[in-house]
Amino acid sequence: MAALSGATNVASINFASLIGYIRSGELNALARTGHDRSVVLSGIPTLAEAGIKNAVLETSQMLLAGAATPAAITARLDQATKEVLERASIKAEMLRVGFLVKYERSDALQTRMLREIAAYKEIIEGAGINKRVF
Repeated sequence: MAALSGATNVASINFASLIGYIRSGELNALARTGHDRSVVLSGIPTLAEAGIKNAVLETSQMLLAGAATPAAITARLDQATKEVLERASIKAEMLRVGFLVKYERSDALQTRMLREIAAYKEIIEGAGINKRVF
């Protein structure tokens, strides 16, 4: 909202939540923080293409369950999620609003999350950011 109102000149926000504003011309997308260009708005360069190397930040939407959730329940949730995300109608609608559907098994997702937490911890500590700010 700050970017739309002019209160700030630059913002880094989830792409899917802004796609309508970008399409309408209310916001100018300068670059994408992911590895690749968007399949929805392919004219937006990545940060690397815009000259900022080694700056990749991808977001994900995840379905999470508590650590004490029985394995049978997490397995069923995992399977149901996979089935829903494989539906062509779901993929098409998600893409229309700016989300690229990529199913990951729960164990693969957990491995990725732990890797990303470690990477961001290193970045935060390297930059001297006070963890209490968050």
